[in-house]
Amino acid sequence: MEQWNIENLKDRARRFTEEAKSLSSDFQYALRTRDKHKEEKKTTETICIVLAVISGIILFCGLAYCVYRFLAPNHSDEYDEYDDYDEDSEDFSEEE
Repeated sequence: MEQWNIENLKDRARRFTEEAKSLSSDFQYALRTRDKHKEEKKTTETICIVLAVISGIILFCGLAYCVYRFLAPNHSDEYDEYDDYDEDSEDFSEEE
């Protein structure tokens, strides 16, 4: 009848309570850690999405500029002959 001793039962109940408290605190710590990890992961995903959108916009603008430069006519070639004139040259009519 030793197993039904009141002191023995109280001692087993006390150990069981201590183990349950320990497991409960460990479980709460694990839940808090998991929630914190989820928040950090969500923040990281948001930052990655924002950077991807900004990179896409920059890439699109760069490609549009390259296409524009490739397809736009070069008007500076038409004015090259006028860059070298000199006021003292004979090509101009004299007002004297």
